[in-house]
Amino acid sequence: MAAAAGGGAGGGRREPPHTLQGLLEMAVVAGEAQPEPRQPMAEERQQWLREAMSQALSGPGSSRAELQRCLRLLAHSGLAP
Repeated sequence: MAAAAGGGAGGGRREPPHTLQGLLEMAVVAGEAQPEPRQPMAEERQQWLREAMSQALSGPGSSRAELQRCLRLLAHSGLAP
C-alpha cells in the first residue's frame, strides 16, 4: 500500500485499509502528520478502551490472533507510549 504524497486535506486520497495492519499503518501516518503534545487519557476513555480490548481479545477465530499480532508489532515498533 503506497502512501499518498502530501497527505492531509491537500494531498492525494488513499484507499481505505482492508486489514488491521493497513489500519495500523494509516493511524501511524496520520499521527505523524499532526504532532501534538500527548495528554493523559480520561478515566472514562481508559475504561472503555479496556473493555473494548477485552472483548476483542476474548473472541474466537483469526481476528483475535491478528489483533494480538498487530498489538505486538505496535509494542515492538517503539510507537506505543
